[in-house]
This record gives sequence, structure tokens and C-alpha cells, in this order.
Amino acid sequence: MNGKSLVTVVLLGLGACSSEDPDPELYRQACDAGAAASCYTLGFWHETGLFGITKDLARARGFYEQACDGGEMPGCYALATMYETGEGVAQDLARALSLYQEACDGGEMPGCYTLATMYETGEAVPQDLARALGLYQRACDGGGMGCSKLDMLDEVPEREVYRTPYTAAPYILNPWEVLRAKEREYPQHLRQAGATGTVAVYFFIDETGTVQDIRIDHGSGDAAFDAAALRVAGVHRFGAAMYGLTRVPVWWSLPITFEVR
Repeated sequence: MNGKSLVTVVLLGLGACSSEDPDPELYRQACDAGAAASCYTLGFWHETGLFGITKDLARARGFYEQACDGGEMPGCYALATMYETGEGVAQDLARALSLYQEACDGGEMPGCYTLATMYETGEAVPQDLARALGLYQRACDGGGMGCSKLDMLDEVPEREVYRTPYTAAPYILNPWEVLRAKEREYPQHLRQAGATGTVAVYFFIDETGTVQDIRIDHGSGDAAFDAAALRVAGVHRFGAAMYGLTRVPVWWSLPITFEVR
């Protein structure tokens, strides 16, 4: 069976067996045959320990490298976060920066957003607010991430929070990316202490599903958790809320919880 056929089998299998755990061996065969998206999925499973797979960061890194080399930009982004945090690999901020840039250039907007935060704060690079602004704009134009940062950096007055009626709430389009972001952003000193925290974050989601504003609704009581929650919030992508058959803009409060697993 060639790589293209294996990918087809994987996709059909997911659709036919959605109530069952996916078969990692099928994904491994597809990955070996050159299906970069399957390599990324295997990396994510080995990083998080999903579906009974033993958590193994070294194997996760290997799969992410295969995904990135195959042009799967989420793999480049995931690999960048490992090099940034030093989880599963020796910390290498220069390598992380290069991979974030590769992901961003390849259309992976979380890569653009993370690069922007690094240039905004001066983490691993000289602080450059103009470059940060440009990257936030790129992330915003590419799917909504970073739009609220543009407001803050441009000192635009805050948008007023208001209630809009809806019959169907917004929904998260990228739950796996959000899960990875929570794992990545969990403050290490709080994780090691076994501390947990929940932050309610307000999102202003327009009628296209684009996030236009992010702010804290109710904090956790710990500034580190609150800051981490805002970084995780920037990763979210949504489907728009509906009122009947019409898409509507809404403010939506979503809890972001950090807990030791």
C-alpha cells in the first residue's frame, strides 16, 4: 500500500470509527510512507499520552521532526515549543526561534503569534515592538490570533463588554492545539508544586469566528496562572455563534484550567 492509500485509509477509518480509539499503528504506517500529518498526530499522542500511548517526549520529538521535514507546519511549531521549553530536548532558544519563524512563514499562525510575544517581551531576541506589531498583524490577518494585542500595542480604547443573544454558542476549532498550549504554558513552579488554577477568559468573537479581543473575566488569584491563561487564549480558533441561521458577534467567557495530570 502506498503512502497516499494509507492516508486515505486513515481518514476513512476516523470517519467510520469515531466512537473508537484510533489505531496508532495505522498512523505509524502512514507516517513512514510520508504522510506528514500522521507524523504530527503521532507526535502529539506521544507528547500527551493519549489513547493509552506511553508518554515519551523523545519519540514525540522524532515524529514532530518528521512532520516538520515533510512540510506539516504544526509539527514545526510543536518542535519549536520543545526547544523553547527544554522538554524532551536540550533547550535551544535559537533553534526554537528558527522553527517558529518557519512555522509562521508556512502559514501556522500560532508560530507568528509566539514570535510576536518573544519580540514584544524581549525573550531570546532583542525587544522590537515594531516587529512584534507586524507579527501580531500577520497572526490576526491569518485567523484572528493577536487581534487583541494590536489594540493594546496601538493603545486603542478597550471594546465594551456587552451581551448578545445567541441560540448556538461559539465552538473551538482547534482543541488539540489548545491542549498543547495549556501543557506548554503551565507555569513550571506551580506545576512542580502541584498547584491548580482556573482563569475565566473573555473572548470577543465576531460573526466570522475571528477573535477580536481577549481579556480576563475572573482571575485565578495567581498572576502567573492569569498570564499563562492569556497566552493559551491567544491560540484558540472558533466557529462563530449563531442566532437562528445568522452568525452573530458575541462576548464569550471560557474557563482555562491548569491541573496536574
